[in-house]
Amino acid sequence: LIMMLLHSATVSAYHIGTKGAAWGAAEKAQWLAERTIKRSYADEVLAKLDAIRGELQDFEVVQYGALPIDPARYPLFAVRSREWVKARPCVLVTGGVHGYETSGVHGALRLLQTKCKDYAERGLDILVAPCVSPWGYEHIQRWNYDAVDPNRSFKRNDPDACGSQEARALVNLVRNHGSDGWAC
Repeated sequence: LIMMLLHSATVSAYHIGTKGAAWGAAEKAQWLAERTIKRSYADEVLAKLDAIRGELQDFEVVQYGALPIDPARYPLFAVRSREWVKARPCVLVTGGVHGYETSGVHGALRLLQTKCKDYAERGLDILVAPCVSPWGYEHIQRWNYDAVDPNRSFKRNDPDACGSQEARALVNLVRNHGSDGWAC
């Protein structure tokens, strides 16, 4: 019985595409059409950023992009040290690169609420992107809306070579802060 269960588990195929063949536009469109929203980026991330905005006197909330699938629904926000000094050491904190990993999103938001001021007082510049992949967060997906894993598409210091909009926007944000002293 165990051998039969193991055998049936290894031969079952995903219902989209052909095993061993890369997905084309039709398979990606089918996959995207089957995705449904399961939680709210606006309620769980954007509202929390708005709520802590006034509490963070030494920090500012900046929009660094938006996802082209729905820019109004998926703006990309980060929180940064208000008095950025390029000569100081810098810390980048990210969450939600994979949308099904909620602890990073909520951990980054909690860090902003509880510890960022302490680190800034120690002479660090801090940049926090609490939800790098908001579409993935809402749909509880590792991939983004293009069926791309944002974490596998970063190219340090080369935003044009990044394989996803999320990675491209974040690399541009980091690059625009112009420091070689990053402690990621």
